[in-house]
Amino acid sequence: MTHPQKVPEGYILVPRALTAENGAKGALIGEFHEDYGIQDELGDERWAKVAVSWTTIKAIHKKMVAHFDATQPQQQGTP
Repeated sequence: MTHPQKVPEGYILVPRALTAENGAKGALIGEFHEDYGIQDELGDERWAKVAVSWTTIKAIHKKMVAHFDATQPQQQGTP
């Protein structure tokens, strides 16, 4: 019989992948934006909010999970 491990103080459990099935897509899609500068034909600069793509959000999450995954060996010097 295996015993569940305690989650250390200051940590939480997150899924390894973000999907619609685990609720992550609904919670995160459309939540993140970047300011993007645009110059019009008169040279005036305007700013627009551009949504961060779902593909980018998943890539960031995947990298974060890999960094904190205690079951995988950590590589030194990898950004």
